[in-house]
Amino acid sequence: MPLIKPSAILLPLVCAASSILGVCSANPIVGRPGTEPASYTLETVHQFPNFTWLEIFEIVPTDISNGVIYLVDPEENPAPASAIAQFPPGTCLTGIAELRPDVFYVQSVDGFVYNFTFTPGSATLWEVDQRDQARGAVVTKVLNMPENKIPNGLGVLPAGRKGRGESTLLLSADSGGGVVYLIDVSEPTRALSHVTAKEIELLVVRNAFGDTV
Repeated sequence: MPLIKPSAILLPLVCAASSILGVCSANPIVGRPGTEPASYTLETVHQFPNFTWLEIFEIVPTDISNGVIYLVDPEENPAPASAIAQFPPGTCLTGIAELRPDVFYVQSVDGFVYNFTFTPGSATLWEVDQRDQARGAVVTKVLNMPENKIPNGLGVLPAGRKGRGESTLLLSADSGGGVVYLIDVSEPTRALSHVTAKEIELLVVRNAFGDTV
């Protein structure tokens, strides 16, 4: 699987089982009606093996199919892909969020992503602490999430004005159950709770401006 960049900057847009393309520019790829599309020069950053399903490049490249988190520096040529965390075989990584600098939370489910067959009750939340790069990443299980049928997407609920505060809240989407779970990693029990779209809006406001709003 090739990882492709324009010039020396990488902004991946989409990933699939066989290819990843990245495009970066201050201008749109397709301009307004009547304008010519912009042209780009693409070059390979890193070649991954076939049947590598990579996502979430805006945080760190995550291999859903093989349970690996990579670190890739597109400024290097050729750019190595260093595995900073390796999960057991059969683990599908289905979301990652950076809650604090170099502290990531990853959700997983056991199964085979290429035919979307997953083991019921196997969803798990992990912490990957990459703050000490000389030591290497420390991976810790945070929470079993048997309620989450098919975890698919993990995000940070912003805190503080303009989202600049330190948050302890994560939102986990469940494609199988059609719900979103709120996870507070600071809680000792770290229990999951359903939240609606309206409740998420209120949580964002309260995190930004306080409970008095």
